[in-house]
Amino acid sequence: MRTGYWMLLRKTLKLCADELERKRLRGHIAAVRAFVYSHQGELSRIITFTRLADELLPEEEIAVRALNLTIWGESIGITRQERWVINSRP
Repeated sequence: MRTGYWMLLRKTLKLCADELERKRLRGHIAAVRAFVYSHQGELSRIITFTRLADELLPEEEIAVRALNLTIWGESIGITRQERWVINSRP
C-alpha cells in the first residue's frame, strides 16, 4: 500500500472536529487496510488492523464489523492451516 495515501488520510482526519466521528472513520480505515492486507496475505498486518477496527468501530456499524470479523476469522483459519501443514511434514 502506498504510505502517502494513508498519511493524507491521517491528516484529513485531524480536520474532523467530532471525536466520535473521527474514531468511526479510523475504524473504517483500519477495516479497509485489513481487507487489503488479507488479499496480500500479510497475516500479522491483518490481525493488527482487524483488532484495531474492532476497537474503533461503533456497535451500529454492523456491516463493516461483520466484514472485519470475517477477515479476522479467515486469518485465524489460515494460521491454523499453516501450522497443520508444518506439523504434518516428516
